[in-house]
Amino acid sequence: MPRDALITQLSEHLSQQLGHTVDDPTLPAQLAELFYDAMLDWQAPELTQGKVGAIIACSFGYARQENGNIIAGPMNAQLADVVVALQQQHQCRVFAQWEIAEAIGNRIDHTQLTAIHPDIDPHDATVTYLSTTGVLNKVIKALSFEPPELGNVLMVAWRHHITRTVNAARQCGFHAWSAPLDTLPSDYDPASGQAWTRNPRDYLLHDVVARIPLLKEELSPRPIWYKAHD
Repeated sequence: MPRDALITQLSEHLSQQLGHTVDDPTLPAQLAELFYDAMLDWQAPELTQGKVGAIIACSFGYARQENGNIIAGPMNAQLADVVVALQQQHQCRVFAQWEIAEAIGNRIDHTQLTAIHPDIDPHDATVTYLSTTGVLNKVIKALSFEPPELGNVLMVAWRHHITRTVNAARQCGFHAWSAPLDTLPSDYDPASGQAWTRNPRDYLLHDVVARIPLLKEELSPRPIWYKAHD
């Protein structure tokens, strides 16, 4: 079903459900569009023409060894393979979350690869969780210019993570596009060190929950969320 038709149906359903409990007649339509973007949109725009200036890769899960050490794991190894192939094709800079950078190894020249690491407390060695937006902010800090000057940026992420990744990158000012969707892995590791990345059911719910906080921003006067199909 086309996006607009489904949003119309959702709006009508919400109008019926809410009845006269809201004083803004435009609210059901606004909510319907936002609910669609946050819960029902699992695609992402692909670059059809133009030069690629950089690749940004966000990790997915990790493997934990018996001694407690964290390593890239099989899912990030799959993402690393995608990054290497794209970098060979486009000959551009790569910014990769450390798990992916570790799996890339020496397959990309070190002058072209920037690994994105989380912050570590110098006193107790506590690692600060690195969110999708956190990765993007660290990429921005690594640049000596503004994000748009990179030109087109290909995002590499897990297939079910890519929509939020592209949205977040565009929100941060990047001219972001998905790597070809059919190249993005979706073969989950049931032994992943991150419980929400062990199967599609748990991850899809996790991703929806991660998107929902932007709903309040979307209803404010400030245009925060990029519209994937505009």
